[in-house]
Amino acid sequence: MVMPVIARRFTVDEVLSWPDDGNRYELVDGVLLVTPAPEPIHQIVAHRLAAALSSRIRSWPGVHVASPGEILIRPGIKLEPDILVFRTPSPYRKWEEIREHWLAVEVFSPASLIYDREVKRDAYLQVGVGEAWLVDAERKTVFVASEVGSPETPCDQEIRWQPPGKSEPVLIDLMELFSGLE
Repeated sequence: MVMPVIARRFTVDEVLSWPDDGNRYELVDGVLLVTPAPEPIHQIVAHRLAAALSSRIRSWPGVHVASPGEILIRPGIKLEPDILVFRTPSPYRKWEEIREHWLAVEVFSPASLIYDREVKRDAYLQVGVGEAWLVDAERKTVFVASEVGSPETPCDQEIRWQPPGKSEPVLIDLMELFSGLE
């Protein structure tokens, strides 16, 4: 008789009690995801994209860009997107009090590629994030997803993001984003 393998489940409170060791600890339904600190290319692309998003939404009241951000839903969801665009009446709230998550972005790293594509993308959408972007700096492509289980749309020239309640899309020039990263 084959016995099922049962993965240990963790809670947000347990993970938050651990000392900082430089790794990123995330939870999806209590299942622990661990990735090491990101490489320089990852941080450069994340910073450039966060800056581009910030400059385009700066005038929108209550809408913010954080890099990294956090989505915290007790007891078993703790996600740390590389970039998070969210709406809140006050930036002084705790992460777990924020409920309007508009966009989550993950920049691929060799250590996080499988988690980002196979686990976190759908986890973001399942917890109510409006859209998820997966950034592949090596291929200079951003994969856009807005529905759980649906195929991602690859973008290699420009991203046209339509934020909730906004009439004009946000345009991100990918040639500019990846410029000089050969």
